[in-house]
Amino acid sequence: MEQRFWIFQANPKTTFRIFDWWFIIGDDDLWGILERYRSRVHKGDMAAIWVAGKDDVAGIYRIAEILTDPEMMLEPKEALPFWIKPEDRNKYSKVPELKVRIHYVKKLKHPILRPSIRSDPILRDLTILRFAQARNFPVTDRQWQGIMELTAGSSS
Repeated sequence: MEQRFWIFQANPKTTFRIFDWWFIIGDDDLWGILERYRSRVHKGDMAAIWVAGKDDVAGIYRIAEILTDPEMMLEPKEALPFWIKPEDRNKYSKVPELKVRIHYVKKLKHPILRPSIRSDPILRDLTILRFAQARNFPVTDRQWQGIMELTAGSSS
């Protein structure tokens, strides 16, 4: 199966307190997948983890390997307090969601922020820069190569 590349987005202001979550977890995590990508996301794919926000925050913070094919899973109990809206906490504690298990292979010392990505001739066409409301975004092979070049030497 051909390896694919993705951007997975978290929104720490309106959805999930990802920075707080990262502080307490290790290198393995779960990530929700949109139904439309169910047949395209696979074990062995790679994902850049994007945090939403203003230009001084928004960008790529981690690189992850996808460890499983998508499956229906409940949110881990320890993650529930990090959902910002009480209705999300309630929903994700009871309703399974399509998720993959991921392993963070690179934690960036300095995130690659949106202004740098917008100024890059290859990355300025990333889908997340045009349609930022989704959670998952496909990335081309060439764009992934550009992400890898920008993140080289930036892991902690």
